[in-house]
Amino acid sequence: MNKFAAKILIFSIFLLWPTWVMADSFLPLYIGGVDPGITTMPVTTGIINNPAVIGKIENTRFSMYFSPVFQFLDVNRATISSVTGLPSPGGDLVFDEVGYSNNIYDYFVGMTTDFGYDRITLGLAIYSPFRQEFKQLPSPLRYHLSDRNFFNLFITPVVSMKLHRKFYFGFGLSYIYSRFRLGLVRDRYLRADLPESAEERFEAKGIANEKITVDSSDNNFGFSFGFYYLPKKWLEFGGTYRSKIRSLDSASVETHGKGYITRYFDGEGYKTLEGNSKMETTFPDIISLGAKIKLSRNWWGDFTLSWIRWSSHQKLQVLLTGSDFTNVALRNWDLNISSYRGFQDVLTPQFTFMYKPHKGFNFNTAIRYLPPATPEKWVNPAAVDNHSLTLQFTASFEVFEFVNLKVGYGIDWMIPLNVENSGYDPNLARICIENHIDVVWCSECQDTYQGKAVSSGNGNYKRITHQVGIGVDFNF
Repeated sequence: MNKFAAKILIFSIFLLWPTWVMADSFLPLYIGGVDPGITTMPVTTGIINNPAVIGKIENTRFSMYFSPVFQFLDVNRATISSVTGLPSPGGDLVFDEVGYSNNIYDYFVGMTTDFGYDRITLGLAIYSPFRQEFKQLPSPLRYHLSDRNFFNLFITPVVSMKLHRKFYFGFGLSYIYSRFRLGLVRDRYLRADLPESAEERFEAKGIANEKITVDSSDNNFGFSFGFYYLPKKWLEFGGTYRSKIRSLDSASVETHGKGYITRYFDGEGYKTLEGNSKMETTFPDIISLGAKIKLSRNWWGDFTLSWIRWSSHQKLQVLLTGSDFTNVALRNWDLNISSYRGFQDVLTPQFTFMYKPHKGFNFNTAIRYLPPATPEKWVNPAAVDNHSLTLQFTASFEVFEFVNLKVGYGIDWMIPLNVENSGYDPNLARICIENHIDVVWCSECQDTYQGKAVSSGNGNYKRITHQVGIGVDFNF
């Protein structure tokens, strides 16, 4: 078999590879808005994607990337009946179409150096993946989500070792500062302790609601390792494993801080109770494998598969404690909140094409196909997902001999989704509510355990995400 035929055969195998593909709803889409996120590209962002590849970066390189991300969502909940809680065209609970956004400013700062040698290369990066900033969600969840801010700051030193002229191995360890802030609104009809003037029915508002605010943070860590293999001049392989974010004593992320409940008391008005909070969740570990093939003199093609264990992020648990809560007889189900998030494991394919002349101008484009990470029946305003397509373009210009300027743009468009068979069972939700029993403790409502008791997730959902990137590389 000649060299050209071998290239076509290998690339065809990747094209025809049967895959189960899903998406995740965390931002950003691409590191700094300029990196396609593959395991076979020797750039400073390889500190994240595959620490082994920085062994191919000569001398010292310093990179700074900045990227605003703008996600826009539209939700039009189905009309429901306040008597049954079921979707009904003639129902009396009508919800307006609401648009909201999830916007963040992404960044990446990284440096690599080989100290003038070719055996060991060190790298250091500061970046912030797994982030969300939602505000004022029109959510139908039992605990109505009004604000959610997840923030994880990574400081990651890595080392790449040249074990053979064709094989590199890399390892990294991350210090992670995690901070979670949540705002929730809860219907006090669940507790049967409504103020005398409050309306006693499902989705009552005003003084019948109480607001819960949680602000917690802590220190966590993670690790990664990868390989980079160059068997031929026209063929390269790369792979990496990135661990979960975890605390020192468990495999989950734990944060501690303050918790507040603001509620209306007859004769006293609104009061804010203060206590301690503990939040616990898990962010996924990731396995990525990729192959890069030289297609012509200046063009390369890469195919990368990434397995992301989002099923570990299905639960978000909050525990509130303190004398303020005890003194007003708040019970376990008031202080122990469990939110079901609907994520499941994903296998994501990506094709990247790179134009790489010897110097001057470089260009790459990447495409991902993302079926939904959240199944249709569990879609709600806090977890909007469906089949989507992501495109990313990056160009690099040599401004001076030691300075490269990068610009990038990415877009993710989700096919509009109409949910007609929500997995949230309104009948069971009403049994819980009418008996003033929280779903955690109601034997009739086990199917709604983990916070699944809602009026209905039925409705129309739309989503589009834009990401713009600009960055600079200094080579010394």
